[in-house]
Amino acid sequence: MPEDAHYEKTRELFRWAAQNLDGYYDARPGSLLQHTRWQLRIRKIALHLLHSTLAGHPHPACGIEIGCGRGDFTLEVARAFPELKEMHGCDFTKEALEIARREAASRPGVQFFEANLLALPFGDRQYDFTLCINVLHHVVPGDLSRALAELARITRRHLILEIKNEKNFYYRHVHRKRIRGVCVYPTSVQRVSKALDLHGFVLRRSLGIFHFERLSPLVVLGYERDASSGSVTVGGTAS
Repeated sequence: MPEDAHYEKTRELFRWAAQNLDGYYDARPGSLLQHTRWQLRIRKIALHLLHSTLAGHPHPACGIEIGCGRGDFTLEVARAFPELKEMHGCDFTKEALEIARREAASRPGVQFFEANLLALPFGDRQYDFTLCINVLHHVVPGDLSRALAELARITRRHLILEIKNEKNFYYRHVHRKRIRGVCVYPTSVQRVSKALDLHGFVLRRSLGIFHFERLSPLVVLGYERDASSGSVTVGGTAS
């Protein structure tokens, strides 16, 4: 199927980055191995949003980053929240996870797992918060609802996502943009929010890398489970 070919090509890209760029997938070969300014900006916004989201709530016991890659942001979150008993990361590229586990060798509360976003091997509401940064644009549109359902299923309260904004000029006029030969699928705040509403999550904050959301090609979204949502939903069906 075309979708399977897309995911395998995406996995190959990140496998190559792990083997040749120490997992810094957005670095240029031959240059310093570091993330781009946009990527660092997104991480800063996500961490700020997580701090403000958790303020006034009981300390979280366990969080997870889905699509953690080399694990550096997972470790950054663990350092920012020392009260966490556990901070987990998962990715579908074992070569990137090898780097992550090496970097986290001295942090017993940080663990990494190999997993597919479309079928996560974690329990319902297992995590107090879930982060998913620089991932959803790799999900083909037909699988987006399923991916969001999985993120919602494993999350007890707070869900922080990053999307490539299809309403931004950059993505609106570069249809199916490619990164090193891999297709990118931008989406919208409205589409993501509509899908997560089925699972009891309400959008609380939306922050772009620029001042106005429409001007921002990258947007970070903060969702919270509605306290009245008592059931876990999978694929739009209550269970």
